[in-house]
Amino acid sequence: MAGGVLHVLTHGLIKGALFMGVGLVMQATGRRNMAEMGGLLRPVAGSRSELVVGGLAVGALAIAGAPPFGAFHSEWLILSGGLGAGPQGLAYLQFLAPLLTAMYALWFVARLAFGAAPEGLAPHPLPGSMWAAFVAALVGALVVGVLPQPFYHWSFAAASQVLSGVAP
Repeated sequence: MAGGVLHVLTHGLIKGALFMGVGLVMQATGRRNMAEMGGLLRPVAGSRSELVVGGLAVGALAIAGAPPFGAFHSEWLILSGGLGAGPQGLAYLQFLAPLLTAMYALWFVARLAFGAAPEGLAPHPLPGSMWAAFVAALVGALVVGVLPQPFYHWSFAAASQVLSGVAP
């Protein structure tokens, strides 16, 4: 239960960062169809599209539960809780979720970074406010991973309240 509570926080930060990163790509390219994007890893003067792709790659690793991000801790609590309860065969299957998440998220980033750049794709500069929100969400996910103790305390306390039926 505590892993689930912590996962709501970490997943929200990381998923928010990923959505903001996609928004940055859409704003920079003026395109919404992924098939019309690619080659964003190559620097284009002033656009910083390579930094967006780098941030999306970091977000992809974070959403898959890679250390040092907060989702590592929430995934670990969930996975270890599953191993401690119920049939072991089913518990081991849950380890596929982070692996599959890493595969599809990194495939998405690789397609944006290394895919063929369509004719006329010229990313343009992005507002600092959009960058700030994107970076803040990624940093938040990193802070939860590097300094997890207060978040562990909070998630265990919240889970305890939920399980005991006590209102917060």
